[in-house]
Amino acid sequence: MSVLPESRAAAASRGQTPSRRAGRRWLAPRWAKVMRDLWDHKSRTILVVLSIAVGVFAVGMIAGTRQILDHQMNTTYQAINPADAMIGVTGFDADMLAAVQRMPEVGSATARFNLRSRASLGPGQWLDLSIFALPDWENIPLNIVRPESGPWPPPRDAIVVERMSLPMLKANVGDTVSIELPDGRTKDVTVIGTAHDINLPPARFTNQAFAYTTFDTLERWGYPKQYTTLSFRVADQAGHTDKAYIQSVADKVKDKIESSGRTVTFTYVPDPGKHPADAVLTPVFLLLGVLGLLSLFLSAFLVINTIAAVMAQQVRQIGVMKTIGASVGQITWLYLGMVLIFGLLALLIAVPASVAGAYGFTDFLSQFINFDVVYEGVPLTAIALQVLVGLLVPLVAALWPISNGARVTIREAISNYGLGQGRFGQGFVDRTLVNSQHYLPWISRPLVISLRNTFRRKGRLALTMLTLTLGGAIFVAVLSVRASLYQTVDDAVRNNNFHVVIGIDRDVRTDALQNEALQVPGVVAAESWGRATARRQRPDAVVGSASENGMPSLPSRSGEEGVQTRTQPGLPAGESDEIRIHAPPAGSQMLRPQIISGRWLLPEDENALVVDTTFMDAENDVRVGDTITLKIDGKESDWVVVGVMEGVLDQPTGYANYDYFSRLMGRTGRASVLRVLTNSEDPAVHRRVAAALEQRFQQAGYTVTLLSTRDENLEGTEYQFGILVNLLLVMTFLMALVGGLGLMGTMSINVIERTREIGVMRAIGAATRSIMQIITVEGVLIGFISWIQATVLAYPLSRVLSDQVGMAFTNAPLSFAFSAVGILIWLVIVIAVAALASYLPARNASRLTVREVLAYE
Repeated sequence: MSVLPESRAAAASRGQTPSRRAGRRWLAPRWAKVMRDLWDHKSRTILVVLSIAVGVFAVGMIAGTRQILDHQMNTTYQAINPADAMIGVTGFDADMLAAVQRMPEVGSATARFNLRSRASLGPGQWLDLSIFALPDWENIPLNIVRPESGPWPPPRDAIVVERMSLPMLKANVGDTVSIELPDGRTKDVTVIGTAHDINLPPARFTNQAFAYTTFDTLERWGYPKQYTTLSFRVADQAGHTDKAYIQSVADKVKDKIESSGRTVTFTYVPDPGKHPADAVLTPVFLLLGVLGLLSLFLSAFLVINTIAAVMAQQVRQIGVMKTIGASVGQITWLYLGMVLIFGLLALLIAVPASVAGAYGFTDFLSQFINFDVVYEGVPLTAIALQVLVGLLVPLVAALWPISNGARVTIREAISNYGLGQGRFGQGFVDRTLVNSQHYLPWISRPLVISLRNTFRRKGRLALTMLTLTLGGAIFVAVLSVRASLYQTVDDAVRNNNFHVVIGIDRDVRTDALQNEALQVPGVVAAESWGRATARRQRPDAVVGSASENGMPSLPSRSGEEGVQTRTQPGLPAGESDEIRIHAPPAGSQMLRPQIISGRWLLPEDENALVVDTTFMDAENDVRVGDTITLKIDGKESDWVVVGVMEGVLDQPTGYANYDYFSRLMGRTGRASVLRVLTNSEDPAVHRRVAAALEQRFQQAGYTVTLLSTRDENLEGTEYQFGILVNLLLVMTFLMALVGGLGLMGTMSINVIERTREIGVMRAIGAATRSIMQIITVEGVLIGFISWIQATVLAYPLSRVLSDQVGMAFTNAPLSFAFSAVGILIWLVIVIAVAALASYLPARNASRLTVREVLAYE
């Protein structure tokens, strides 16, 4: 195919010189035309390239981050030689450890001691603190802890703090921290250094700190040298990846420990070879990946609009090319080549930006999942994905307008007169706009022109609207998810109609416990609850799930509610993870459960159990009406599941009637845990009342073993929700950027097509301000109409997204809250974006002279 040479005058009319044309002589004529089109319309080229680049960047950043995390998290995790299983025991010595090490199924085993204490953060403020003691600080065979600063091991009366716990303690290395031991004694310890333990859950997630000390220090505090957690790896190398086999070995180890007269408190088998945070990150990246692909999908609309405009603008050129022998296929490949160049230019921007973004995003996430990022080059798989989508998506998007444009006949091309092809005014909207001044005489003529221009290219308008509408609907949906997340937390607050939880070291009469609390100023009600930790005895061939953070749920000294977990598929038949059992009195006013299925407890119920959604996700074979077997304090009992209530990022939990539960446990009329309602909703008041309660019970001769406020218990949940919302908002910003670029591209195309119209208006005296007003109003009008459509679409989209996020992160739909504020925020954003996107095309149009218009082809 050949392209007709142009005259010097024609070249000069476009500002080209013969030397500039000579620079392209090494190109075939068809590709010289493509390059000339790209160069002569630089603003259009830049907009399309940027739009594609944003979508490709989003996809590449998410894929790259996932690839880096998958590799580095698992590499870092394997470097600590993670245990295949962990077993909690009330206490055992070195002889028991040696006996386990001699078992033929066990390859290696180690142990550690866990002292559960509280650290003082100020008057009446406490933070759970688990202090671990290691048998050998220099040679840790499993679950390796790496020192980062300070002496290792620490000297007497000193602790090394896990690095993510240091901010939680509000302390620095060298500071002295006051801790309270389980028996109520207080000790001052020095924070001597920090360590990194990747196997522990992030402190902010659990609202619990972790530290390490020596057995010498513990013996000075009155604790004999013993262990509470046994960790082991199986001897069979092939068995390291077989969870069922590991569980069978863990059962044998458990039986051996129990046969020695000791009590096993938990058995935990993590998913082999996977970092503990993998189950949390998978749904996050799935959601972000969908949004990234959607942003790329939206950028494809600008490609369609641009190529459709190019084909319409160059229809006469296509006719000329066909006249001299060009085929449909040749013309198609010519314009596909232009799109390919768009994609290649976008890749030049998106690939390096996404690599930097992926490492930055990984570094951001590493702060929450407690691992260090090592820069190991570019994520090749993610780059390959970017190249694929960056070239394929624009080509597929452009295929339809190119195919239609390339099929135009020579007669149609020669008889084409440009904008609208004489069809404007035939439709209902067109006729309404034409007659608008008759019905609405107060509308100014420039506004009428803006209205008519808006609807001239209805196909282009529809694609631009779709981009902005989807971007706006997703923006509002993300804000609605944010509102729903916090509404879910608020519902949890209302469901738990108490402000303080306090526990003591022994069971006492419930009336005595309550009367003691009611003497404290600010306390208006108090209820004694039963509590226990249970494990379900699963029947054969049942698959349950494990806790998300890679550890069994660590019991909390300042309230079990402070430790949040979620679940992931994996535990084979046998014992379940820990299940919290709460036993409120009949007719309790401290709990307002949201029942999802079944019913709440009746006063006459005995072995009835209401479980939460986290339990149902963990024990996914259980249905309302089923009978399950629980082991509580070493004794098995049968329970009927009568209902399911909503849970929030919590440990699996069940609720039973206090009267039956206390009889079963041999604690009739006695309890050690109290829930307290104050006369205020102010968190500061709750903390003051908690401090006063602690002082009151200590003066009465009790040792306080549990103390927390409702607000403290929800901090970890809100922190996790905040991370998710911020990630979603970043993706929403990218989608809004794509929408803005799409609108700017549309307005630029519209201005180019109306060059002669603008020249006519200039010739008859139109002022610069009037021309800018016409174009700016058109852009703002498009933005406003898209806002109306986004408002309509936002509600159902918000509902779906909220439900899906809830199922992924809380095992139940979130308490839905639609963000009306988000609608108003998007209105401000879309009007601002529309005005900004219209400004540059409007300014360019206003600067056109009559001479330039007459020379325009």
